[in-house]
Amino acid sequence: RAASMTAPNPNAQADLLVKAWEMSQVDPATITYMEAHGTGTALGDPIEITGLKKAFTRLYAKAGKALPAEPHCGIGSVKSNLGHLERASGIAGMLKVLLAMKHRTLPASINIIEVNPYIKLEGTPFQIVRQTRPWAVPLGADGKPVPRRAGVSSFGMGGVNGHVVLEEYLPAEPEAEPITSPEPQLFVLSAKGEEPLRHQAENLARFLEEPAGDALIPLEPPAAGPTEEVRALAASVLGLDIGDLDLEEPLSELGFEVETYTRFQQELGERFALAPGRVSQYATLAGLAAEIGAGPGADGPATRASSVDLRRVAYTLQVGREPYPHRLAVAAGGASELAARLRAFAAGELPPGAWSGLVRGGKKAKESIPGESQVRAALASGRP
Repeated sequence: RAASMTAPNPNAQADLLVKAWEMSQVDPATITYMEAHGTGTALGDPIEITGLKKAFTRLYAKAGKALPAEPHCGIGSVKSNLGHLERASGIAGMLKVLLAMKHRTLPASINIIEVNPYIKLEGTPFQIVRQTRPWAVPLGADGKPVPRRAGVSSFGMGGVNGHVVLEEYLPAEPEAEPITSPEPQLFVLSAKGEEPLRHQAENLARFLEEPAGDALIPLEPPAAGPTEEVRALAASVLGLDIGDLDLEEPLSELGFEVETYTRFQQELGERFALAPGRVSQYATLAGLAAEIGAGPGADGPATRASSVDLRRVAYTLQVGREPYPHRLAVAAGGASELAARLRAFAAGELPPGAWSGLVRGGKKAKESIPGESQVRAALASGRP
């Protein structure tokens, strides 16, 4: 029982956290952020932290692990940025975490001048996120990367107590099949005006030409090969002599723990402008160093044009959009070809394999716009 209608209960909060995370069936060591309700009161904040500490102690015990003394889980509250939002506080906290996952960044809890002296975080897995920082990819018990995971708490009067578990969405591995379609696909765009239509084409071309996934071009590729520098960074983080690290030994066997792996990712990001998610794509230090040393390369970084599924894009554009009068149809058998034709149209040209025109009230106007049968016939005959 709580002392009053407005007083929080740490035991009830801990019980709910344990139940929520047990239902999620995840290793507590992979929980790397908790969005607290953050009452902002002298009594409420220490009680919420006490509930978190009790919950994690029980979760680690149930997992057969000792509670780590080094922090791996950030704590923050959107209230420090926005103030009290009453009934909207829970959804605001959840939206904050979803955006943090999208941008792979933990935003700072601002306006913290002095921490409540009754909040004790020493010897716990928690640390207050006081500066915006990259949200590092956590490692599972097998040393392999796992999705980012976070919890969001929201309280009300009279014991109302909610907690949501969130996990980053990771797309399934792409099917092992050629990305280039076996036959040309038809991509349709429409807009309310000719100029907006050209902007639509330019935006789609830009999307196809963007770096894929976490790919980043190093800001300042080092003049010499980065192999020794990467090994030196790893040795420094692990507290080892540089000669003790085998470049060909799997990263999972070098002795990284959650904290040291996170710090290694952060230092690589600062030195080579490498996104944290890229580190986990390489099995060894040698592979990682080779990627960094390659720099932008002759063909530039991998783009979405090398991995996008044209059939899905074409289908979505055909059935998932409300058609407007100014229309464009582009036939292409590959993403690079599609991007090139879209760029040409955006520049004021009408390239081969593209058709454009204006429709009013379902009637033809200004230019003749071929119907589906005409377009398919043109594709079959090879005519532009």
